[in-house]
Amino acid sequence: MIDGVAPLDFEARREADSASWTRADPDRALIERIAWNTWLVVLPDGDHVHEVTLEKRHGAYVGDCEVRGGEQCPAMKWGDRDAPCAHLCTIRKGAVLPDRADDGTTIEVFDADDVEIASADPHIEDAMADGGREVGR
Repeated sequence: MIDGVAPLDFEARREADSASWTRADPDRALIERIAWNTWLVVLPDGDHVHEVTLEKRHGAYVGDCEVRGGEQCPAMKWGDRDAPCAHLCTIRKGAVLPDRADDGTTIEVFDADDVEIASADPHIEDAMADGGREVGR
C-alpha cells in the first residue's frame, strides 16, 4: 500500500496478455487530458467516456477509472483493485510508446511529489522577488 492505495500491477496484465492489456490501444482510442493526472478515454469498442486518473507515488503507479458521471468502471468494480482496466492500460501504454492525446498533448504520467514541488515553486519565487517585505508596510 502506498498512501493507503494499492499500486496497479501493469506488468502482470502485460505478462498474462490479459484482455485489459490487449484491448488497450492508445492509437485507436480517443484520449483527452483534463488535468495533470486525469484523462478522458473512449476505447475503439467502447460506448462510454471513462475518466482515468493515473500518477506515480514513490515510483509505483496508482490510479482509478470511472465512467464519466461517477459510476465505477465495471472492470475496476468487479476485478482486483490492483488489476488495471483497459482504460488505465491505454494511458500506461500511451506513456511508454510515447503517444499523443487527441488534443495534441504528449501522454505523460507524472510523479505526484514532483507536481507538488513544481506547484510550490512559483509561490516561493514570488515571496523572494519582493524582498520579503511584509504586506501593508
